[in-house]
Amino acid sequence: INRDESTISTGSSKDEIFQLTQTFNHMALSINQKLSDLETERAKLSTILQEMSDGVIITDRQGTIQLINKAAINLFEVSQAEPIGLTLIEVTRQHQIVELLESCAKNNKTQKVSFEILKTKQFVQAIASPGSDAMPSLFLFIFHDITQERKSELTRRDFISNVSHELRQPLAAIKLLSETLLDGAFDDLPSAKHFLQQIDNEVDSLNNLVNELLELSRAEAGHINLELRALNSLDLFEKIYERLHLLAEQDNINLVIDCPSVLPLIKADKLRLEQVLMNLVHNAIKFSHPGGEILMKAEVGEAELIFSVHDDGIGISEEDLPLVFERFFKADRSRSGVGTGLGLSVARYMVEAHGGKIWAESRHGMGSTFFFTIPFLNSPLTLP
Repeated sequence: INRDESTISTGSSKDEIFQLTQTFNHMALSINQKLSDLETERAKLSTILQEMSDGVIITDRQGTIQLINKAAINLFEVSQAEPIGLTLIEVTRQHQIVELLESCAKNNKTQKVSFEILKTKQFVQAIASPGSDAMPSLFLFIFHDITQERKSELTRRDFISNVSHELRQPLAAIKLLSETLLDGAFDDLPSAKHFLQQIDNEVDSLNNLVNELLELSRAEAGHINLELRALNSLDLFEKIYERLHLLAEQDNINLVIDCPSVLPLIKADKLRLEQVLMNLVHNAIKFSHPGGEILMKAEVGEAELIFSVHDDGIGISEEDLPLVFERFFKADRSRSGVGTGLGLSVARYMVEAHGGKIWAESRHGMGSTFFFTIPFLNSPLTLP
């Protein structure tokens, strides 16, 4: 009996050991699986953080960095090989971020601030949030580059301000002239005719401004409808000469065409290119000296025709030259009442819609030359 009991006891012990071993094995497999899952999730989170376009930094209460992604390193141009363990001020060099951390910790609420990185001229919005219950002593910072949004907002404000200014001048003139007529100027027929002519001129200015604004709006929205056809550039030059040479002669300016008698056909919208050349030549007339000359020229390039309009007028300063195709820009501010400042901007969009390029070369006091290119008829149209 004892022998049997011993056998039973030994057998039971082996079963228990086997079951215990199985249990430990299952636990080990489960733990390994969970560790593997955690590592996978960690890798996913790391990939997401590193691929984010917004900068991300996690710090403790003292501002010591616990985690930083690639976007934040690039944004603040971090030179240290290992920024983990450094402080916010050492990495970002922005006192506003340190103040943001203090405000977030004090109020235990999400806080945000916008600032400019002076070195790179970037505008950044920083958002700081206190950690969740899982990490109560940590703080999350997200940095969003708002440079383009800031530029767009400033451009919008400048646009509204400029449009208001350009509208106010002719409207004020029309109001003054009409009041003068109502006050009795009708009795003096020559004066009345003169005032009415001035009113008509101001209405033309308003109409021109509205038309250019509409053209610019369509162009910026990509809604320029081109009727591309084979076009002889000589016909284009002759049309512009016919329309503008008398205006040039009034200011004692000589308008000249200089191009070969035979030119390759180009692929273009005739009315749009007329508008471009009209703007360039008209601009040259306004800023040329009496007795000067304006040269309209065409040269054959590799796959395009190169147009140019040269004048020997007042020229454009080096600092103003990159800005001449911006909306409402006027290089000669002393003549702010001349033109709308939209003609060159409209011309740029028209040329680019044809797959061409436009640029200017000038030296202050030594004249200016505006160039633009249009592809040949047999060249593929490459839109910008």
